Amino acid sequence: MTNNFTDEQITAYLDGEREHTPYNEIDIARKTDNNLETRIKQLSFDPQMIVQSMDSLLTIAPKTPELSKPTAANDNGNSWLKGGLMSACAFAIMLFGGILGYSVSDRQTDSWREYVAAYHYLYITNTLSAVQNEARAATAELERVGGAIGKQLELASLVDFEGLDYKRSQILGYEGKPLAQMTFLSKMGTPIALCIIRTGSDSDEAIDYINMEGMAAATWSKNGYEYLIIGGNDQMLIDNAAKHFAAKI
Repeated sequence: MTNNFTDEQITAYLDGEREHTPYNEIDIARKTDNNLETRIKQLSFDPQMIVQSMDSLLTIAPKTPELSKPTAANDNGNSWLKGGLMSACAFAIMLFGGILGYSVSDRQTDSWREYVAAYHYLYITNTLSAVQNEARAATAELERVGGAIGKQLELASLVDFEGLDYKRSQILGYEGKPLAQMTFLSKMGTPIALCIIRTGSDSDEAIDYINMEGMAAATWSKNGYEYLIIGGNDQMLIDNAAKHFAAKI
């Protein structure tokens, strides 16, 4: 059962989003599935960790020197104090950068593609290698995902590209709009994602080959939808896949 719960569903479960995840199923399964419980703990975020980490900064901060007399010694003390506090502040910045870096970068993004790129950066081969969808289940899954964005998605158009092995599809979201994500593994085991969101715009844009989060990517828009395919560093693979899916979907 654990393989049936994606990281997105578990995260939504932790956030209490009952409408977007099989909340009750996860809640029941975690009581008997140790592997699922471990994944839930790994995806949990403990705010107390930040408090404890910040408290630890007090142990390395310098003590305030005697400032009652403006002597040269005290001037040196002030310089030492400033240096120590600056070091402590720098350490705090590094700490928060490590713990909250994703959240900060998330707030700074200004398009759905950037959110997708930051999210896909977390994918590794093992994220998708265990996924095994037989044709009937995969077709039903695509019908559900396609229905969410108002677009017909054919399994044949996803499995007939030679360079990629289709794994699964799921519904994500951006600013209240459903976003379809279809994931693949390349022959080298590199996770690749094809994402589609409905915009309603009449303007079409040709394929633009770019780099996002250090990964090869391509974007285009057609018939009221925007597309992104991203993953790995094989730009030729992404280029060819973009041309294929732009023509098929």
